[in-house]
Amino acid sequence: MKIIGETERLLISTVSLHDDAFILELLNTKTWLDYIGDRKVNDIDAALRYIESKFIAIYKTHGFGIYKVSLKSTKEDIGIAGFVQRDYLNHPDLGFALLPRFEKQGYCFEACVKLCQIAKKRFGWTSLLALTNENNLACIRLLHKLKFKKINKTFAEQTSEQLLILELILSKND
Repeated sequence: MKIIGETERLLISTVSLHDDAFILELLNTKTWLDYIGDRKVNDIDAALRYIESKFIAIYKTHGFGIYKVSLKSTKEDIGIAGFVQRDYLNHPDLGFALLPRFEKQGYCFEACVKLCQIAKKRFGWTSLLALTNENNLACIRLLHKLKFKKINKTFAEQTSEQLLILELILSKND
């Protein structure tokens, strides 16, 4: 585990194979299944394969990825947040998901603010995108609070579901 950033309440770090039970739980929450989709991660072995291919391999390929978000006070893992580089988008997009018991406490906003700072300062990005299901109102509210603006629509890679594309211009004054 490598710490990428921290906030007053949170640690943001790389996901490792030791996070298998946490990833298994997160990927099978109702919110994940409804808005992100079933990744067929139904046991620990599948979670390990998913971590290897969707986290560790991506860190090696891009130098960034999706990170684990943990409470600083207890070290409990509460969700994930970070960056995805999709072949069909010009800029990385911000993604996030929390375990339901940690939603509506400001944790996701706090982690995403830090990640936007990292995007600008560490990676030198001037723009960051976000994709979301049109029905995911909580996600849309959070993205608007982060100052993302809707710019387009696209279709999900694995389904024909329509997604919103939002963009955040990372200003020089931040």
